[in-house]
Amino acid sequence: TLTQIQNLAVTLEDVGRNVEALNLEQSLLETSKRVLGEEHPDTLIRMGNLARTFWDLNRKSDALELEQYLLVTQKRVLGEEHPDTLRSMQNLSSTFRHLNRCNEALNLQQPLVETSKRVLGEEHPDTLNRMYNMVKTFRQLGRYNEALDLQQSLLEISKKVMGEEHRDTLFEIQDLAQTFWDLGRQSDALELAQTLPPALRNFLDKETHINPPVGNHNLLRMKKKIWKAVKDTGLHVRQSLRKIVRN
Repeated sequence: TLTQIQNLAVTLEDVGRNVEALNLEQSLLETSKRVLGEEHPDTLIRMGNLARTFWDLNRKSDALELEQYLLVTQKRVLGEEHPDTLRSMQNLSSTFRHLNRCNEALNLQQPLVETSKRVLGEEHPDTLNRMYNMVKTFRQLGRYNEALDLQQSLLEISKKVMGEEHRDTLFEIQDLAQTFWDLGRQSDALELAQTLPPALRNFLDKETHINPPVGNHNLLRMKKKIWKAVKDTGLHVRQSLRKIVRN
């Protein structure tokens, strides 16, 4: 019965009925604590699901409270290097960052990246994602030189593992160019931007009416929106481009 309630809550979330999902998940978590115990693996999963729903509803302070308790419990019950524990560290650091508590986020992200490198390997997708999240925190703190060092390493790994024209590699090129720009290194930023695939590089030029790469229909649909965002160099389209390519 509890599993079916959990499945229904997930489905409600999938169709955007988050408030109904929240009501189910809150009741489910209390029942799970009483029937299975606060440290049962199913209870911990349900706690994480409830935290995610709070997050989706922009109730990040409520999510934070749950995530902090969850992480402490998982470290004790599962161990500090368990995949679920590492995932909870990542979620909690993301919540801290979105609440503009970036130093607390960084205090979690730095050991998380090191543990992820050791346990999963430097080229594992989860490790790369955690490195990228730490870049965002450095940038939010205005620590652009530290972000730059990490981004350069991240870009090299991305090229090696996924290839020079993989979408994640393109994201890294865009972000690294932006960091160069923020550091006043415009020539480095522009030089790096020139390493983008020709079709994409031409697309960034508002004077060039070239069609985007085959299959990337979102680029075509969003062309006017991107051109409006372009200023002097085209580097300012980074955020819009990220959303389009990820779609």
